[in-house]
Amino acid sequence: MSWRLIVVLLIFILSSCSVTKRSKSLTDSFSGKINLTYEDLNSINLTTYDFNIRKATIELNGKLGSQKILASIRYRRPCNYLISLNSRLGIEVARIFLDSDTVLVNDRINRKLFYGSLEYIEAKYGISKNAIPLIFGDYIFDSNGIYDKCINGKIGFIEFVENRRISGEINCSNYKIISVLFGGESGGGQIQIQYDNFMDRQGVIFPRNIKMNDNKGDISLTIDYSDVDFDAVGDINFVPGNGYQSVLLQ
Repeated sequence: MSWRLIVVLLIFILSSCSVTKRSKSLTDSFSGKINLTYEDLNSINLTTYDFNIRKATIELNGKLGSQKILASIRYRRPCNYLISLNSRLGIEVARIFLDSDTVLVNDRINRKLFYGSLEYIEAKYGISKNAIPLIFGDYIFDSNGIYDKCINGKIGFIEFVENRRISGEINCSNYKIISVLFGGESGGGQIQIQYDNFMDRQGVIFPRNIKMNDNKGDISLTIDYSDVDFDAVGDINFVPGNGYQSVLLQ
């Protein structure tokens, strides 16, 4: 199983960007509310802040085998990511840069620079980047609709983005998404993402464990992280590999 599949999956998941505000980081103000608005849920998103994830473990399992790699992630608002993928020996195998419309990947093993736009992701997988929840469990919808009442500690929701149905559940105690299901009609091509082991760091709540599965059982992706720094400073800079062959993503 190639590490390139992990790269594609990360781009696929991280390619949605949300407009967030640095306000109301405490969930206490939502206690007892039923009519949760976009502003309520968006205000506690992890991506409201610049941050660095110093170390994350990514495990990919599928019919062709399994692979585990290490990663670090740097994020700068409003939508800039720099992701480093490393072998378990600490050798960097790829570096990924994402912004609102660009994808750049340094393939250090094969000395290739992959480049393209996020429209490539949409065209290849048939799902708009705006319909994909952020890998960090952030709420990305802009609906002001009325959601279910809290039942057994969960609030169920259903959204439609570009005529695609997205359903999920929100934890009543911290108002974070704990599961989401999106994808094809009639159960085909669906992907489920589950979030757990939440951490409260400097008033920001985020899941430390994320697991993604397709409904056919062909592949699962698990990401574990906890070392998050919110005192991140400096811009994100991507340096193309010297002498690398440029390859258009298609």
